[in-house]
Amino acid sequence: MKGQVIVTKPQNYTTGEPHPKYDIITISGKNKEFGSIMLRQEKLVLSPGSNIANIQARVAHFAGTLENLESIVENFNLKEGDNFNKIMPVDLVVEEQTEPFYDGQDPKINPSTGEIVTHNGQEVYRSTFIAQKGEERADQLLRTDPSEETVGQKAQTEFSRQEQS
Repeated sequence: MKGQVIVTKPQNYTTGEPHPKYDIITISGKNKEFGSIMLRQEKLVLSPGSNIANIQARVAHFAGTLENLESIVENFNLKEGDNFNKIMPVDLVVEEQTEPFYDGQDPKINPSTGEIVTHNGQEVYRSTFIAQKGEERADQLLRTDPSEETVGQKAQTEFSRQEQS
């Protein structure tokens, strides 16, 4: 359901490994005493500076010690597909900026064109955070520069209008 924060099982493990007992817990690749539970939310948002609405899929990791995560899973009988808000009212918040959030972060890519997304000519970096409902934390999205494909389509449309006049 749109807006709910759903517990999801990771499809691949690039930086961690699956928990031997609880398939929704990922064990950290750096410190085996820590792990995370993947959360997913589909959220209705307006593109910055426009009236265009989109449904964005967001993913974030609820992290903690394995002991705490195991306790949460056991005490709340938490499993894949459950609404995480039944145990803690949260929202997934996206922040974008022109500096990486962490070392080695890749810039945002437009999935339609494969181009790096920019804002005022600078690469855009994106991260998703978990915020408790009621917390004063909102999306911080940057207005992106038009892609070369979009600029070409706009120029072609304007040219077509001139031809018709």
